[in-house]
Amino acid sequence: MSRSLFNSDMQLLTTHHRDKELSEQFLSLFRLSKMRVTKIFLVLAVSVCRMTVFCFNINDGLPKSPLDMSEIVAKILEDNQFFKSQFKIMSDEMEQYKSRINILENELAFTNRDLELTKQNAKDTNNRVKVLERELLLTKEMSKTSAEIPTFDKDDLMSPSDSKRIRTNVKNRSDDGYEKDAMYQEFNMPDNSEISKEVKRILLDRGLPPVVAFSSTMDSHKENLGIGQTVLFEHVITNIGGGFDQNTGTFKAPTAGVYHFDVIIMSHYGEDMETEIVKNGQTLVRLYSGNGDTYGVGMQAIVVQMNAGDDVWIRVFDYPPINNGNVRVFGSLWSSFSGFLLQ
Repeated sequence: MSRSLFNSDMQLLTTHHRDKELSEQFLSLFRLSKMRVTKIFLVLAVSVCRMTVFCFNINDGLPKSPLDMSEIVAKILEDNQFFKSQFKIMSDEMEQYKSRINILENELAFTNRDLELTKQNAKDTNNRVKVLERELLLTKEMSKTSAEIPTFDKDDLMSPSDSKRIRTNVKNRSDDGYEKDAMYQEFNMPDNSEISKEVKRILLDRGLPPVVAFSSTMDSHKENLGIGQTVLFEHVITNIGGGFDQNTGTFKAPTAGVYHFDVIIMSHYGEDMETEIVKNGQTLVRLYSGNGDTYGVGMQAIVVQMNAGDDVWIRVFDYPPINNGNVRVFGSLWSSFSGFLLQ
C-alpha cells in the first residue's frame, strides 16, 4: 500500500515538472520571436531615415554626386533585400512555431490525462486504505469478542432444559441463519455462575454472525475474453463458508447479510479494458483498467445487501469501442476478487 502511495506521489511530481517544462518552452519561443521582430524594426527605422534623407535632398534640389546617389540607392536596395530575407525567415519560423505549438498542445493534453489518471489512482488507493482500516478494526473487534468468552470444564455443563431454552431464544432472535452458529458457541456453557450469565448475554446481544470470507486470484493470463464473459479467478486463497466457486468465478452468499467486495483487474502493457461487478445479473459498479504507456490497474470496493443464494461475479462490460472481442486480463497473481460478510 505504501508503494502505491509512493508511486502516486512520484507521478504527481513528474506531471508538475512536465508542466513546468512546457511553460518554459512556450516562453522561450516567445522571447526568440520578440528579439527577431525588434531587430527588424531597428533595421526598418534606419532604412526609413535613409529614405527620408534621400527624398529631402531630391526635393530641395541639393547637388549630389552620382557616387553619393548610387551609394544611397544601393543601401536602400540592400535594406529592401534584408527585409525580404528576414520576412522569409520569419515566415518559416512561424510555420515551425505553429508546428511546435501543436506538439506542445498535444503533450499538454497527454500530461493532463496522466494527471487525471494519477488523481484517480490516488483516490482508489485512499479508498483501499479505508477498506483495510475497516478490516483491521473488524479483526480487532472479533479478537476482543473471542477474548471475552471463557473456557469451562467438562463437568460444568448446562442442563438439557437450559440448553433448550437458550437455543429457542437464539432462534427467535435471529432470522438469517445466525442461530446455528450462536447455539454452537453456547452449548457447553455452565448455568450456575455469574460468568456464564454474562457470556450468554454477550452472545445473545451481539448475535454473532457466521464467518464468511473468500479471496481468490488468477495464476494465468486470461485471453480472448468476449463481452459479457465471466472473468475467472482459479487460485483460491481463502474460502471460509464455501461461498466461492473457482470453476465459475461466482460467489454465492451462504447466508443473508451485508457483504463487502474488493476487485482488482490489471490490463496488459499498452492495453485497456472495462469490467463490472454483477449481482444476480445486474451491474453494481464498473472498473476501467488501462494506460497507454504501461500496465493499467482498475480497483473497486463495494458494500451490498445480499440474501442467501444471491450470486456476485465479475464480467466484461458491454462496451465495444474498448472491449473489442480480444480482451485480456493480466494474471500472475496481479488480479484478484475478494469479499467477506460484515454483518
